[in-house]
Amino acid sequence: MPVPHQDRIGGLTFLAFFLFPLYSLGFVVLGRVLPFLFPQVSPSSAKVKRISRDIKGKNVIVTGANSGVGSGITKELLRRGANVTMACRSATRAEKARSEFISELSAQGFASDDLEKRLTVAQLDTSSLASVREFGKAVVASGRKVDLLYLNAGIGGATPDGNVLTSDGFEVIYQTNFLGHFLLVNLLEPILAEDARIVSTSSFGALLALSWKDFSTSSVVGKADPGFHFSESAVFSEATSRTMSGYSYSKAMQIIFTRALNDRALATGSQRKAFAFHPGLVSSNFFTLTRQLNKLDFVRLVGSLESVLGVTPEESAQTPVLFGLLTDEGLGPRSRWSKVYERGIAFTTPQEYLDPDRFWVRWSADAGIDADWAV
Repeated sequence: MPVPHQDRIGGLTFLAFFLFPLYSLGFVVLGRVLPFLFPQVSPSSAKVKRISRDIKGKNVIVTGANSGVGSGITKELLRRGANVTMACRSATRAEKARSEFISELSAQGFASDDLEKRLTVAQLDTSSLASVREFGKAVVASGRKVDLLYLNAGIGGATPDGNVLTSDGFEVIYQTNFLGHFLLVNLLEPILAEDARIVSTSSFGALLALSWKDFSTSSVVGKADPGFHFSESAVFSEATSRTMSGYSYSKAMQIIFTRALNDRALATGSQRKAFAFHPGLVSSNFFTLTRQLNKLDFVRLVGSLESVLGVTPEESAQTPVLFGLLTDEGLGPRSRWSKVYERGIAFTTPQEYLDPDRFWVRWSADAGIDADWAV
């Protein structure tokens, strides 16, 4: 049952937005404190090796692979012998990153000619449904099974040119971070390996997605949809709401999607699995990419500190890499798969109590596909 419509600012919603600056700065600090208090389980540790599988020769797709968490995932899986496709918005930046990755790993003793064969680049812009369809068609036509699919590409706010809607007519954060990936999974379903794993880069920012109205299950095009794309509560200006709340809602949808995928896989007897994780604050250019984000003083502060206190892409990639490495036994009980993971620990979020089927129908309508599908 959908959450009832809220006409007023809920107490939890107001508190969440009021505490957002402290929340952001807190995670900057925790990014460096947590490794000492709760050491990350390394994919190379003896404990993990006992419950890991060999992924040599496995086919992997990483969206947004040229920087941040995506770069860490890409390099670690390359080290382990996987074939990795870097699916990125800018082919130029992706090719540059590819060359850097190959040089870095070659210096570590890996054969450059082998890396050249196993690391490829493909153009994919999740803010364009046409681009997603073109990419999906090409991957399916290749005939190669996809063993691991990392849904990592994303933005934190409106694009640098200030657009709040995509060329498809959808709210830009929603489509870039979520809807494009939703369609991608649908398109790749025919060639997903029988035991494929789908991993979403979510965020604890999803905790700010607290109020969902009784939204339409029909597609809403040409305008933003408050109560679905971001909070209806006018705590701050519209632009700020679209930035902070819009990002939170897109991350929350990834968590809901993860549960929906697992529920549908269970219902159909599929062995495919889905996971979501919070990477922590990563030393990357994420906070410098969006114009509206940089209008917020506390975000500028966080952005200036991220290179000092943020974790490295390699550190942030350890949890998603584990999702690819662990055996079914190592992944633990099914009841934990749909939670959000941070440093290998499963956390419960409010999104677990929402009805994923209603979202699924709306997402399918927005993507222009039939809702009767599963992995």
